[in-house]
Amino acid sequence: MIASGVIKVDVAEQQKYPLKDAQRAHEILESRATQGSSLLIP
Repeated sequence: MIASGVIKVDVAEQQKYPLKDAQRAHEILESRATQGSSLLIP
């Protein structure tokens, strides 16, 4: 449904992380410094 555009997910640019930065993304999530969704990009 996401691929077809029926469901849209908004993720702020500052909460998109390349997969190589997964450790940093997890640190930020654990520190509760995020709001809403975060996304790891392969």
